This record gives sequence, C-alpha cells and structure tokens, in this order.
Amino acid sequence: MQKTKVVSETGIAKNITNFNRIINVCNLQGVMFSPSNNKLKIPALLNLRDNAQTAVDATSIAKATNDHAITTRSLAFKALNPTVTKAINLLSASGVPAQTVAQARTIVRKLTGQRADNSAPVVLADGTTTKRISVSQLSFDNRIENFSKLIDFLSLIPEYAPNEANLAIAGLKALHDAAEAANIAVINSNLQLSNARIQRDTVLYQDIDGLTFIAQDLKNYIKAVFGATSNEYKQVSKLKFVNK
Repeated sequence: MQKTKVVSETGIAKNITNFNRIINVCNLQGVMFSPSNNKLKIPALLNLRDNAQTAVDATSIAKATNDHAITTRSLAFKALNPTVTKAINLLSASGVPAQTVAQARTIVRKLTGQRADNSAPVVLADGTTTKRISVSQLSFDNRIENFSKLIDFLSLIPEYAPNEANLAIAGLKALHDAAEAANIAVINSNLQLSNARIQRDTVLYQDIDGLTFIAQDLKNYIKAVFGATSNEYKQVSKLKFVNK
C-alpha cells in the first residue's frame, strides 16, 4: 500500500524560497523575459508569492492558536478527576445514605473511566485471561456531560454543603464552565487551522494556478527561450518544488 506523502513545514518554506529565486532570475533578464502567458509575468508572480506567504503565515498562526487551546484544555481537564474525588469523599462524610453515595460514584466512574470492579480479569473461552475493557466515556464532550450530571445530582442533596469554595456547587460549576469553554476553544481552533491549511494548499498546490505548477511552467519557459544548456536555465533547473 502506497503511503500518502506529507509535505513538511520546512518543505513549504523551501517552495516559497525557491519560487522567489526564480522570480529574481526572471527579473535579471529584463526585456528578454517576456512571456505571453499573463500568469508568468512578473506582477502575477509577485502577487502569487505574496499570497502564498500570507497563507503560510496564517496557517502558522492558526497552528499556534490551536496548540495553545489544546494545552489550556489539558490543564482545565486535569483538575476534574481530583476535584470530583474530593467531592465524593465529602459527600461520603456528610451523613447521606450509602445508596446516595453509590449513585454519585456511578457518575464519577463514567467521568473518570473506572469500573465498579476493576480487579477481576475477564476469562476468555480458551481459558486465558485478559484485563477488562474500559467502559469509560472519556471523550472531552462526554466528560463535560457527566461532570454536569454530577453537579446536578450533588445540588439536590442538602447535606452536600462544603465550606471549601472549589468543592461547593458554585465552584464545581465554575470548573465545569472553564472545561467546557476550553473544549469549545479547541473545536473552533481545529476548524480554523483546517481552513487555513486548505487555503494554503490551494495557493501552493492547486492545478494550473498553484505556486508549484507555475514554478514548473516558468522553468519550461526559461528552457524554451534560453535553451536547455543556457546559464539562465541552469540557474533554475535544480530548484526543487515539493508537490503535495
């Protein structure tokens, strides 16, 4: 099976650098460089180069924004497990019936990815054993939903009235809202990054009008006008353009 070739950020930058070198070579020819194809004329080449650089810069900014959003979400969600563990321990110490605590723990297990009994292995038909498969609902969306369910459940229990601000219902809601906002930020930044990459790839790799295709057309034009053994063609013939 043939693997899909991925163009690195370094390769993309090299494409633009080499394209600028071709433009410089064309500029140096003065009136000798006079293509009939408007797409190969200097103003069009400069415009294409600038559009490509703008698209690459926009993608870099979108990638940095996305990375920051992912880090922020990771930190926000990192606080969930220890917080809900403390909340359940406080609920257990509040004097409520054991059944009430058990109900809360069921929600917590979904939030944290635990089973009611993780100790016993599964015995397979051939007599071998394996670890139990997690029944956790650990996608970010599911964790937020289950955390919300836990908060709703705890808010209905009068005995759950901790003095610790971060464990009180208002504190839990604040943590929930922060985690939800961080998750939405990642979703939005993922979309922005995807759109930026699409725009960048269109400018660089689009058939006929893309930078890498125009670069090849330029090479062919210089070869045709000055000859395959000319110094002009030698200046551009070895410039590589990585296509996607």
